[in-house]
Amino acid sequence: MIAAHAATFVRFMTHVQVGKAAGDCWIWIGNKPDGRYGHFSVNGQIVKAHRWIYEHLYTVPPDGMVVRHKCDNPQCVNPIHLTVGTPADNTRDKFERGRAPDRRGTKHPLSKLTEEQVLEIRRLASCGATQAYLAGLFNVARGQIGKIVNRENWRHI
Repeated sequence: MIAAHAATFVRFMTHVQVGKAAGDCWIWIGNKPDGRYGHFSVNGQIVKAHRWIYEHLYTVPPDGMVVRHKCDNPQCVNPIHLTVGTPADNTRDKFERGRAPDRRGTKHPLSKLTEEQVLEIRRLASCGATQAYLAGLFNVARGQIGKIVNRENWRHI
């Protein structure tokens, strides 16, 4: 069994370009169907390369956990660059490290309102206008008005 694992590891490493310095990324040069994350075939199953190396050298992460890149390089399979966390941790990393697109306000593809309209909605609501009235006035759902007034949406302004 150990020989089979060793053979799989050797095959894995044929798809890796190891960095020159100890702390460099190890770049996956094998299959990347999504153009970002490496994929590796083991026993007829396709797995993400960074997850396979983590599981092979460390342990299988608990259910619901993901293997994250500390280096922010999705093609990296260097085990010292990998850590386990929740999907929420992974999403937070994306925002904190500037990898998430800014989709707030008018930058969101489904936005129907402008920043000026949102400010006007809040002003009119503070003067007593009902959410139903504002929804009709701005041609959006009443629930959307409530979220704007309560700062659940459009919090950035």
